[in-house]
Order: sequence, then C-alpha cells, then structure tokens
Amino acid sequence: MARGRKLNEIKDFQRSLRNKYGLGEGASYKPWIRVQDIPSHGTCSKIWGMKTQREHHLLSNNESAFFYLCEHNERVIDIREQFPLLPLDQTLRIASSLNIKYHWSSRLRTQML
Repeated sequence: MARGRKLNEIKDFQRSLRNKYGLGEGASYKPWIRVQDIPSHGTCSKIWGMKTQREHHLLSNNESAFFYLCEHNERVIDIREQFPLLPLDQTLRIASSLNIKYHWSSRLRTQML
C-alpha cells in the first residue's frame, strides 16, 4: 500500500502547492504525484533523467515509453511528468461546463480531487 501524500481534498491540494509539488523546471521540478503516493498493482517506475538530472515518477509502461522518447529527442529540453492542472478554480469550471462531476466526500462534506 502507498505511504505517500493524500490528494483527496482542497486542503491537500493547497498544502501540496505550498510544498512546491507540481512546480519548478529541470532538476528543481517536483512531480505532483509520486510513485509512493498511489496504491498500484501495475508497473510504476522511478527513472533517472539525463536531461533534467532528476528522478522521474512514471505510473505506467506507456508513460515510461513516452519518457524514453522525450529523453532521446533533441528538441525536448525539459520533461515534467504528473503535473496539476492549474488554476484549480478554472479547471473546476471547465469540468462543470462539460458536465464532469467531481467526487464529494459525504463524511467530510467537501469536494474531493
């Protein structure tokens, strides 16, 4: 079972942004979702990036394959995986306009992400 951060509620989202997850570039980028943050029975990988000089958190074989394509493409200068869609309020408005409903926690009476 994963032992990472919770990302279920708005307060979790705000705390992660304060801690600079999903922000930065190159070696200073911190992925929004890390391998240890989610339970998985599939293939997750942490792969060292030569371009970025940091570890990349990849959650599937397809993500790993795409990472290698980017890593060896001369036109690609930075690789940022698992980034949040910001600003959150705009993302929620877009979802609402497309009739995409976010989960709500009945116990906490708050929107879950």
